Amino acid sequence: MPDLQHYWPTFLSSLPPSSLMAAGACLAAAVLLAVRILRRKRPSKYFPRVPTETLRLVPLPAKATWKPAAIEGRPAMHVSAEWRATNITDSSVQIVRAYVEQPSAEGLIVLCEQSEGKTWGVHEIAPHTTVEVSVDFWIDPPTKKPGKALKASVVFLDQFGNRHRTKRLAFTSSIPGAAASPIDAEWVPESSATSIDRTLPIELQVSAVLKEELRRYDLCGRRVGGLGSVQTHYGPKVLCGVGSVWREAHSSQGPLIVESTSDAYIESDNADSMVKLYDTLNHSDQLRFVAALRRRLGRYGECAPVGYLTLLVLFRTGDLREALSTARAYLQGDDGCGFSEFMLLLDGLLRFEHRRFSDMMLEDVEQFISGLDEYTFGIPDRLAEIKRRRRQIPLPIRNPAADELALKLVH
Repeated sequence: MPDLQHYWPTFLSSLPPSSLMAAGACLAAAVLLAVRILRRKRPSKYFPRVPTETLRLVPLPAKATWKPAAIEGRPAMHVSAEWRATNITDSSVQIVRAYVEQPSAEGLIVLCEQSEGKTWGVHEIAPHTTVEVSVDFWIDPPTKKPGKALKASVVFLDQFGNRHRTKRLAFTSSIPGAAASPIDAEWVPESSATSIDRTLPIELQVSAVLKEELRRYDLCGRRVGGLGSVQTHYGPKVLCGVGSVWREAHSSQGPLIVESTSDAYIESDNADSMVKLYDTLNHSDQLRFVAALRRRLGRYGECAPVGYLTLLVLFRTGDLREALSTARAYLQGDDGCGFSEFMLLLDGLLRFEHRRFSDMMLEDVEQFISGLDEYTFGIPDRLAEIKRRRRQIPLPIRNPAADELALKLVH
């Protein structure tokens, strides 16, 4: 057999240069083709395709309005509009943000599902489904005078980061030349909130109670250790607000939660009056009632300091998830103590009324506090204690003598 290593250099040297160049070009082309094929197959396996357009938005011009309002006593504009939003993809889509660029304003989003009636709350939009989207904006300071239309485009952001910019929409002044609406202006009814005028629209009835709570909070708020009209009954004691027991969550000077046999509870005459109103409403009006409360649970609204009352009312009506999701999205980061007071009452409810929390509600609270930048009081400890008791896991047996010996060894 001939020695190929001996004849191979001789064979290559006998080939003309053109043949060598052609062979090299063919080899390079083959390598390039192989690389392109490999690159073409990788994205479908390792990099799932993300849709770049998910929604079609059709405005309802008759619902695009604005009215004079007030934010902490300053003149402002309350802008609202509704759209028909259609998910054009094969997967669920969620609107995570809505805003106006000029003038700059963040929106409060409410999605309205069409299955089994209307359910207010932030939900995912199912594939190839159309829902109603209601958005409210507060513009501070005002850019238009009453009676003049505001023209602006709204940007909707989905969970994939896609921006859906609508065409410029004319927001008409609902009451030309009118003064600030009593729903949003600095208005406190003369009568007690416990006697609501049931002839008023639901929005005004809700506003009346919140205004009364603002007055009560000014008299008995954080500076005196109170929480407006909120009181806690704990055995023979009546605590102002939820008391100071939350400070003991990380110490051994008191139980994390009351005993299941305890008759402790949190009450508020203003909350009671709203719950009684809710019970008299039909299903459609109950949805409007919940929506009216949620619309006022925003960091820029004048009712931000008393967001805790919205929490208490929606907890009583079985709408805790709506209160938590709205507070996390729109109350967190307020300039005052509104979100902190909201958290304080939630902490108190877990301590004194943990029996009213279902397992699903506890999961909602756990998701609510996950990743929060705000102080969470004793909520994580109370959640753990409630779950431990429901699983009936015994506490570890303590040995005082062993603890004392360990302490001496440490020192």
